[in-house]
Amino acid sequence: MGFPTPEDAVKALNAAYVSRDVEAAASAKDFEEEARLMLRNINPDFASDSELLAETARVLELAFRAQLRDSGFPDFESVQSRFLSRCDLTPTLVELTEECMFADGARSLEKVHAFLGPTGWRVIIVPADLKASTERR
Repeated sequence: MGFPTPEDAVKALNAAYVSRDVEAAASAKDFEEEARLMLRNINPDFASDSELLAETARVLELAFRAQLRDSGFPDFESVQSRFLSRCDLTPTLVELTEECMFADGARSLEKVHAFLGPTGWRVIIVPADLKASTERR
């Protein structure tokens, strides 16, 4: 199930990291859209192949879960964050700039993307080539 806003999707992913909840983290992401963008970036015809799309989405989700299992969750326990800006790249794809503030006073700026699908907003990773093309707009 998606979220009512892109910001809510990112907050849900961050909360899943804090609670170390693999299911909640996976639910906050849209692996099918990540797969579609990745395949379209390789070859536009690939993105319309439903079997290839489903298999790629499955592999992306398995890799995400394995990364959390093998490398652990990102440490968001003492991180406070806020959204500095929102850029609507398309009607269904936004880029959020999130400022993360750490307990030691350090800060980081993160570009986070969210996609609006049939069930609501969810977090996605956008291929580097697509990021570059949308940044030139």
